[in-house]
Amino acid sequence: MMSSHTSHVQGTRATRTFGERLNELLRITVPLLLRASLGITFVWFGGLKIAGEPTLPASLIAAITPSLDPDLLVPLVGAFEVALGTGLLIGRGMPVVLGAATLHLSGTFLVLLLRPDVAFVDGNPLVLSVEGEYVVKNIVLLAATAALALQSLGTRPAEPQRFRLAEVSETDRERPTEGAA
Repeated sequence: MMSSHTSHVQGTRATRTFGERLNELLRITVPLLLRASLGITFVWFGGLKIAGEPTLPASLIAAITPSLDPDLLVPLVGAFEVALGTGLLIGRGMPVVLGAATLHLSGTFLVLLLRPDVAFVDGNPLVLSVEGEYVVKNIVLLAATAALALQSLGTRPAEPQRFRLAEVSETDRERPTEGAA
């Protein structure tokens, strides 16, 4: 025999709408998909740098750090990216991993400031070069990182507020008195 609580819970589950069930599924899976996709991206891009493959990011690193040896710096950046990606895939210590990922991704914007000749076509800040596009797309990766940070800290986005005029009951209304003009 089922208790009334069990019956109530099962009844509640049965009456959930498709939208409610989909919302719950997305709430669980989206952070995992974001973590996995960011983790794979960091591991992959970092691995290419470690392997010494000539890539656009490697040339950008060399462009913004001309006084440092790219043969040393590029693999170091690659190792850092592999560590970030591994941390994202494992899912432990997320505040630290996400903070480091945010700093790393933010650092890519230095290309726009330090080497505008590389980031923009003919010096026009409205026309990005291929390198500039590569850098600016990191805005999306930063947004994904921010979403994961909110989720890992247990912070939920604020619910949208619905503003309505307060309902006024008959007793709240001021009634004119007799003799009022």
